[in-house]
Amino acid sequence: MIIELCKSGIPVAAKYRLLQTVFYCHEQAARHNQNASNEMVGIAAVCSGDFTKSVIAGLSALGDAHGPITAARQAIYCFSAEDRKAKLYDGWKVPGWGNSFYKTSIDPAWERMEELVADFYPVEAQRLEAISAEIKQATNRTLYPNAAAFTAVAAEILGIPAGVEAVLFLIPRLPVWAEIYDQARKKGKNG
Repeated sequence: MIIELCKSGIPVAAKYRLLQTVFYCHEQAARHNQNASNEMVGIAAVCSGDFTKSVIAGLSALGDAHGPITAARQAIYCFSAEDRKAKLYDGWKVPGWGNSFYKTSIDPAWERMEELVADFYPVEAQRLEAISAEIKQATNRTLYPNAAAFTAVAAEILGIPAGVEAVLFLIPRLPVWAEIYDQARKKGKNG
């Protein structure tokens, strides 16, 4: 990944800022939002008493409903607008759009990332806006990009190979998961 940071026409400093921002947003989301991966870490901590197994449980929560980063990347970069529109009219839910808790705005944890993309990656911002417009046209619903979409965009810009985008999810959440693990272990021993 370090080699990839040096490739392309985007300065290394800009990519570093992007990486810092996506890490910050994931950490904020993990710390302040209710989410499946945090719950899985806590459950595994009580049941197994093993931090590694707890992290694996947190990662296992990633999928269609929580953190579909690879699927969001495919929706953004592999499907044409026509493909997306046809799928939308067939009832497809675009991975990386919508949030269980924030229905009328972007998740506040991701506002910094939205601003960064708009300010420094206008092509990517236009892509996200276009997909939101496609969703609105096909479903008459306003959905906003979520953590999976912004992480997918970061992975694409950073040159992270397809299929391993979850590293951008895992690294910033580990400190939060360690806290959850410790709290769950203490509670499990005392409860």
